[in-house]
Amino acid sequence: MSDVPAPRRPVEPWIIAPVALLGLLALSGWVCFQPRRPTDHWQEVAKARAYLNHGQPDLAFQAVSGIRDEAPGAAEALTLAARALLMRGNISPARRVLERSLMMRPDQPEASKMLAAIYLASGDGPRGIELLQRAARLDPRDFRPWYAMGKVHHDMGYLPEAADAYARALERSPPAVEATEARIA
Repeated sequence: MSDVPAPRRPVEPWIIAPVALLGLLALSGWVCFQPRRPTDHWQEVAKARAYLNHGQPDLAFQAVSGIRDEAPGAAEALTLAARALLMRGNISPARRVLERSLMMRPDQPEASKMLAAIYLASGDGPRGIELLQRAARLDPRDFRPWYAMGKVHHDMGYLPEAADAYARALERSPPAVEATEARIA
């Protein structure tokens, strides 16, 4: 027996390409079917909210403008984008964005109140009242939807409904000015 190894047989060149291709296909299949971490938009939402709180609607809008899916936080991001649009005076685009946001997640009291204000400003009292009622259901401690409903009902001549709405606003501890106005009306 000799310690000399037997000569290695050279690898056929035609076998290298298919084996490499199979390896790449297996790797790409493994990467594609790995469970993906669900993406969300809460970082963008937090950033936009901070910008809005500092009076920077352009930066807030920019923070959420790239969101195109319906992952968690997307509806809230749309609501903040609409708020930024309203701060810039872009009412019509804000209305469309709020409507989309509420279609994605109808349980947003802030979005309901903003959209109600847009409808009321455009003269659509019934739709505005409907959205204020939704906001009141979603955030029962907030006096603002009831107070706004009282004003709208009063302006429309529905005095019993206005009185009821004002009474409900007073049950929720409004600030002194609104409470005084509600009692007078």
